[in-house]
Amino acid sequence: MVAVTNGKGAMGKEEAAEEHRMRFCIYGDTERNNRQEERRFCIRVRRYSDGSEVTQRRNRRGQSGMFGNGIGKKWGVVACSAVLAFVAAACGGSGGAEKETKAATPVEDNKPVQLTVWLNSSGYTHERFMETFGNYIVKKYPNVSFQVISSDKGTTLPELVAAGTQLDLMQSSSPNVILDNGMESDLTDLIQTYKFDLNQFDPAVLEAMKLLGNGKIYGFPNGIATVALFYNKDLFDKFGVNYPTNGMTWDQVYELAQKMTRNEGGVQYLGFSELLNYLASGNQMSQGYVDPKTGKATLNNDNWRKFVDNFARFHRIPGNEYLASPVNAWQKEQRVAMYASQFGAAAMTGMTTANINWGVVSLPEMAGYPGIGPGVQIPLFYVTKNSKNRDWAFKVASFLGSAEFQREAAAKVGSISAMRDRSVMIDYAKDVPTIPVAKKAAEAVPKTFAKPFPVTLYDSYVTKELVTAFGEVATGVKDTNTALREAEERANKAIEAAKVK
Repeated sequence: MVAVTNGKGAMGKEEAAEEHRMRFCIYGDTERNNRQEERRFCIRVRRYSDGSEVTQRRNRRGQSGMFGNGIGKKWGVVACSAVLAFVAAACGGSGGAEKETKAATPVEDNKPVQLTVWLNSSGYTHERFMETFGNYIVKKYPNVSFQVISSDKGTTLPELVAAGTQLDLMQSSSPNVILDNGMESDLTDLIQTYKFDLNQFDPAVLEAMKLLGNGKIYGFPNGIATVALFYNKDLFDKFGVNYPTNGMTWDQVYELAQKMTRNEGGVQYLGFSELLNYLASGNQMSQGYVDPKTGKATLNNDNWRKFVDNFARFHRIPGNEYLASPVNAWQKEQRVAMYASQFGAAAMTGMTTANINWGVVSLPEMAGYPGIGPGVQIPLFYVTKNSKNRDWAFKVASFLGSAEFQREAAAKVGSISAMRDRSVMIDYAKDVPTIPVAKKAAEAVPKTFAKPFPVTLYDSYVTKELVTAFGEVATGVKDTNTALREAEERANKAIEAAKVK
């Protein structure tokens, strides 16, 4: 996951709070967690003749992990001095991962079992967990209860590691939180034991799951996060312009933005604005930030040029200025006609609470990629490597990744399903008053998601420079080629600096 930045330094309190809220609700991570991921660490890089690269990382608490091409290729675990957050006892040696307990037959007993769950979110209470997940689980498995730990001061992952806290499940949208600490568990044996059908997931979701584990499955998604185009109905009615529709192209949206951008009554109305980070992370061309084989930034290429030019042109419309953080203009001032951003229950609830008469359609299609929607980001429930209740942890995680749960979550919580079968969304938000059924929000979910791209340890350095480059192009400071070339150079310097720290 890439943290949201406004590209111009600190945001105002309201905008920062809104960015934080949306990021928390969609991705399940907090600013504190983002800072935690950027903690200081030492990296040793080994390159082999076949072009592969293995990076050993050691943070201030003595943990180390080795990553190959991309984040999914793990070559080592933590140092003996640390006890992993999901480990019941200290490991011995650093030559490889410990063997996991294999489940020969399904566990069918109904003896009481308590699972300890860590969520990579701040302030996540037991009550909230039960409302969102737990009550559905207990309905299915009455013998299961939960101890819930959120990522707060004293309970961040490194602190839990140091304390030797025993955990069974972990929920996070950031794979590095798992892999940096050696907490992943290959669930192949349990998938076979319980005959769990992976093909029930949307193809893009399943590919992302496998990409994370270099072919292995470490956890199951309780839903997905994606991107859509929101619009202010009142502004379209005010100016007598037809609403956006599903299946539009960016060229068509550009024409609408030209019609909607105007100054009336001393108010400058913006035809279009965007939160660039989310569009970049879910780009329809499946273009990644870093080449996982070379560890080099990949900004200076045709795909990113196309991406930057596509959105920068909107801000060359007279009056449609570029706002690095348009949340306030969209939600409080309500002077943005169309707004490309995160799509999910939290975002839509926030708009309803702000009294925006909003509508939503699928993210417009990129030229050359007909029928391809945005990419997905998947919050996973991971079964930890050394859980003492591995079978039950698997049963709970796999239930959250099932159509049975996600059908109810779609109707009662407004979660976007990760299932291949879209009928799971048929009653989307039926019981969520802040997402009126008349909005037909489920129709904004694309039929085909973009293929996922490899995520690397250094993506955040590149994302920061991409946002800076886009701002330079959108405001006319630099041309696209110059901005991206210089951004790539800065990103590579930052990556190299990180490798030698």
